[in-house]
Amino acid sequence: DGRGNGQLNVAQTHIAQGHGADVQQGNGQIGPDHRPGDFHAAQENLVPTKLVSFLQRIGHGGFLLQKSEPGWYAPEKRYWGAPKFLSVADFVRDYGQYKDENALGTDFHIRILGTPPIFCLDLDQDGEHMLEKMQQDGIFPFATVSTSPGHFQVWIALPSKKSILESHEWRQINSWLIRRYGADMGANGAGHAFRLPTFLSWKRPEAFRCGFYSSPKLELEGQQLSLEDVQRKIFLETP
Repeated sequence: DGRGNGQLNVAQTHIAQGHGADVQQGNGQIGPDHRPGDFHAAQENLVPTKLVSFLQRIGHGGFLLQKSEPGWYAPEKRYWGAPKFLSVADFVRDYGQYKDENALGTDFHIRILGTPPIFCLDLDQDGEHMLEKMQQDGIFPFATVSTSPGHFQVWIALPSKKSILESHEWRQINSWLIRRYGADMGANGAGHAFRLPTFLSWKRPEAFRCGFYSSPKLELEGQQLSLEDVQRKIFLETP
């Protein structure tokens, strides 16, 4: 239920201590509330409404949540669990549990169900410049997530009368977006696992909080290209 502070209340979580790692925020800074060996998970028992809105936007009837955990004998190796189907309401209900697990070293990833006209690009190089290029092209992401310093996952929804695309349509558009904006080709497939915003990433020795990213340059608004507009561009560029 809303408490008038822009956040949703869920059951209080426990304090997780003793992990011994620095935490970087999504803006590349060390978080003052997250000192080595002192994770205040109990202070993070509220689900940010921006995260809930994001999950509602990407979830076509729900989404997949997947864990990646360190090995018991080899912490540098991570082991993937089976994807778990969740509704947004399920996620909100168990949010405190997920935050506690995340504070102790478990990574959480999200996957889109099916092939809706939603795409996510992994920008590992020249990310902010490519975000500006998208805007110049008439593509305005609905969310940009900082996954490590200078690296972004950019979420794009192309307006369309279709709620689900044929798989070949989805792959064609996704490939075009990846090539045009220099994104990671490794994310060129439906069902790819992406970072969960506002959670810690344990990909590197220093934990990094994957935050929603914005800058004055990225606050522009304009006419969003439709899915059909992008398909016409692809047709005209095809030899």
